[in-house]
Amino acid sequence: MEREDEALRGLLRRSRPEPPLPPGFATAVHRRLQAGKSATSVQGWPAWLDALAEWALKPRWAIAGLAVALVCGSLWGAWDGMAMAKQNARTRYLASVAPYANP
Repeated sequence: MEREDEALRGLLRRSRPEPPLPPGFATAVHRRLQAGKSATSVQGWPAWLDALAEWALKPRWAIAGLAVALVCGSLWGAWDGMAMAKQNARTRYLASVAPYANP
């Protein structure tokens, strides 16, 4: 089985020849890596927005933000539900005291 795998690997390597890299390719790649993001950095508010998105989309901050949004949404829903229940109670009370009054 191993011998067949080796023969197949050799056949696959020969069937896809790799073209030679252009001269100075490795040097250019190393230069770009050393330059880092400075070559493609954006000025002004888009850079600030990109930095904020990069920070916020890290897994621990994204999960924390999701948890905060979930808790805030739940509290807002409970608060709104209590206000709506209070309004419904007032409307029902008014209807029971003065059934023919227009609310």
